[in-house]
Amino acid sequence: MTRRVGTTERVTALTLKRTLTLLLGLVISGGALYYLIGKDIETLRGELADARYEYLALVIPVYVLALVPRGFRWRALIGYRASTWHTFHIMNVGYLLSGIVPRLGEPARAWLMTRLTPPVKFFTALSSIVVERVLDLLSVIVMLGISLLVLDVPDEVSGAGAFLGVVSIGMVIVMGYFALNRDKAHRILGFFVNRISFLGRFKLVDWLDHFLDGLSPLVNRRTALDVMFWNLISWLLSLAAGYLLMLVFFEEGDLPGVTLMIVMLALAVAIPSVPGNLGPFEAAVVAGFWVAGVIESTDAPQNAPAVAYGLTLHALTLGIYVILGMLGLAVEQTSLGQVREAAQHEQAKEAV
Repeated sequence: MTRRVGTTERVTALTLKRTLTLLLGLVISGGALYYLIGKDIETLRGELADARYEYLALVIPVYVLALVPRGFRWRALIGYRASTWHTFHIMNVGYLLSGIVPRLGEPARAWLMTRLTPPVKFFTALSSIVVERVLDLLSVIVMLGISLLVLDVPDEVSGAGAFLGVVSIGMVIVMGYFALNRDKAHRILGFFVNRISFLGRFKLVDWLDHFLDGLSPLVNRRTALDVMFWNLISWLLSLAAGYLLMLVFFEEGDLPGVTLMIVMLALAVAIPSVPGNLGPFEAAVVAGFWVAGVIESTDAPQNAPAVAYGLTLHALTLGIYVILGMLGLAVEQTSLGQVREAAQHEQAKEAV
């Protein structure tokens, strides 16, 4: 009886948190869109009407193709416990669900892996996704550092770019070291937990173990090379797709601009917004192009090509996730409702 009450309280707290996040997201999304477009919607309409949509015939296949290496990368991260066929489709189901309910895609992917034959343990799959996110973050930091080195910016800024690149490489080395020396990772964590009392309220030891479990495949040289190779290919294809999409709205592409745009998009994911990240997504595109000098101002009407780019990219990615996600549900022989319910259940169990 006590366990049921505890679970109910967790679900209630989680629901309240989601509601407050959604309300905050509505304010942020509305504010972002109003700032970007304002009352000058006619200029934006003109950009969309005059766009060279024939380039989408190149853009769409490249964007879809960029997801394939991510399936290979995830298969390596889970120690080749599942086929790429399953990792690719389950990954797309997760992306689809994340577009509907933020933060729900990861537990959904982990739960779907438990249904395979043979099954992959839930926390094994979840820990691999955590490592996947860390790799994406490090990749974004590297791209930011390279962009700052290439762009015509003050020496202090380009120096910061070089520093970020070194830090990212250092973090990879540190992760590899702790994957080989779990006891030292536990001792370091214990040092801080014993001295900072409130840290004891969190399941830091459990999360550290899950994270180290996710790192364990990288200890193998072949696996590490596979992960790094497919990670590189995926990001290169994403950059290529972003560059080609620029030709729809701009006279020519700008690689540093696309790189900074992707960096800004990675940061925008953390901002509360309505499902689908409408508003912050487009603002991130505009900010990236402005920092790179592709557009002169973030204000309308100067930002109109970038806003049109952002809206098109947003619609394109959501459309791809919906189509591939629904295909993934069919391949895995489940429904969106079943996956969502299971993911919410797993998320509620982990809620504090």
